[in-house]
Amino acid sequence: MFLKWKKPEWYRLLPRELRPTGERLKRLESIRTKYEIPEDIFANGLASYPSTTRLLQINLYKEAKKKWPSAPEWHLLKSILGGRALKPEPDGYGMTPEQFEVVMIGIGSLEELCDYVVSKDSEKPGPEFDLTQWERDIDMLKEADIDAEWDWERHRRNVQRMQRDNVKEQINAIMKEEAQRALAEIRNMDR
Repeated sequence: MFLKWKKPEWYRLLPRELRPTGERLKRLESIRTKYEIPEDIFANGLASYPSTTRLLQINLYKEAKKKWPSAPEWHLLKSILGGRALKPEPDGYGMTPEQFEVVMIGIGSLEELCDYVVSKDSEKPGPEFDLTQWERDIDMLKEADIDAEWDWERHRRNVQRMQRDNVKEQINAIMKEEAQRALAEIRNMDR
């Protein structure tokens, strides 16, 4: 009897547009379990990577293309970026319509839109998979004697191993592969 692999909780916590597929999902879960990263922390951290931002833009474009298959690419790009650019800060960029039109002049492809959004998002610090913050949280909980049965030293070693093994880069590389897969899917839609 074949048992289907159950998707991890962190996967369910992510918006549909950010969810990795196939073997990338399994590789990410392998990293999470190896370093014993709590599921909610992993989901929040994963959502902050530049490659995940790129994946979001690609998937939003794909949805728009399915909804309006005959719309010109530029209109699809404009609708995707407009939803973010014209929204007030902190969730959006807070651009005026005039500023938005100037930005759109320089965006002629989905790749350029993705590059712009990733660049713009990197200008203001957002939530990040901050391993040092996690370590500080561990120390704070330990000092407060919360979850005294937790093996804090093992947890601290996992954080140090994550930093040593450059886990952030590994995760970003996996999400970059996912974004490339999604982009290839869009290109196949155009054929």
